[in-house]
Amino acid sequence: MLANVIQLATQDFCVRYLNHSNDPCGRQFDQMTQAARSVPANIAEGNSRHSTSKETEMKLTDVARASLAELTNDYLNWLLRQESVPWSVHSPEYQAVYHVRLDQPNYNDDVQHKSSIHILAQKHKFDLWLNSSDSLVLANCLLILCHRLILMIGRQIERQLETFKAEGGFTEGLTAERLAFRTKKSVQADAP
Repeated sequence: MLANVIQLATQDFCVRYLNHSNDPCGRQFDQMTQAARSVPANIAEGNSRHSTSKETEMKLTDVARASLAELTNDYLNWLLRQESVPWSVHSPEYQAVYHVRLDQPNYNDDVQHKSSIHILAQKHKFDLWLNSSDSLVLANCLLILCHRLILMIGRQIERQLETFKAEGGFTEGLTAERLAFRTKKSVQADAP
C-alpha cells in the first residue's frame, strides 16, 4: 500500500514541479516516475514468485528497495537544489508524517476494486503534506515515506531469508520430492 501511495504522489510531484526550465529533457521526470513505478511492481512480482522461487522473490524485493533508494536520493537532491535540508527526525513535521498509520486491508472477494479504494484512502491520510503548494513540504513528506518503506522492505527481506533458511527454496523442494519418490519406488521394488 505504501509503495502505491509513494508512486501516486511521485507522479503528482513530477507533474506539478518538473518542467522544461528545471528538467529540459524530461530525464528526471522519467527517472523518478520509473523508480516509483518499480517499487510496487517488483514487490508484486516478487510476491507472485513466493511459492515457486524464494531466490527470485528475494531478488525482486531487493530491486524494489534499490529503486526506492534511488527515488529517495532524487527527493534529497530536490531539497538540496532548493538550498533546503530534510526535516530533522526530531522535528514536529517529521514526527507527524512518520506517525501516520495505515489501515489494514480487508478485500474479501473484490480485490482489485476494494484494494484501489483502500490505496486511495491511505494516500489521503497524507493530504496535509501531499497537497501542499510548497514543493519542499511534498519532497520532505515523500522522503520520510521512502525511508519508512525502505525499513519495511529491509525487514521483509530478513523474513524471506529466515524462511529460506528454514524451508529451502522451490528447487530444493523439488529435489526432496524426487528423492522421496525414488526411495518409495525402490522400497516397493525390494531394491537393496
